[in-house]
Amino acid sequence: MPMDLKNKKLKLAGERIYLRSLETTDATEEYCSWLNDPEVNRFLVTKSSTIGELRAYIAKKSGQPDILFSGIFLKDGDKHIGTIKLGEIDLVAGKATIAMMIGDKNYWGKGLIGEATSLLTEYSFKELRLKEIDLGVVAQNKSAIRAYEKMGFVETGR
Repeated sequence: MPMDLKNKKLKLAGERIYLRSLETTDATEEYCSWLNDPEVNRFLVTKSSTIGELRAYIAKKSGQPDILFSGIFLKDGDKHIGTIKLGEIDLVAGKATIAMMIGDKNYWGKGLIGEATSLLTEYSFKELRLKEIDLGVVAQNKSAIRAYEKMGFVETGR
């Protein structure tokens, strides 16, 4: 029987950051401002949000059995700077999809998304025993594509 990830609490620590499952109390004005910033949301599906909508989204994702939705936090100061989600986890097929965002623009281009992705992929392969992880990226997001290629992802289709 497949593992039910509903309400599973995740905490993974790296060198500069840690990932932990998001809670509705993490729906702050700052987090909400990322989703309302055209520069941040340029390549996101979400183009705007209210605090209430953000709380509802976090609660929904936390309660889904095939999703691990986490915040990306700096170890130094516990500052929330982004999110990373392992979704559509199919433990039988051994596959899942990663989606990520550094919302705080002060931390763009610092390699933190790579660190977050490494933490989550290592967990996915070792703990969940997944065989394949993919991600979707908008073709115009050239910097993200370069970063993903550096992490070892290869393009399999457009």
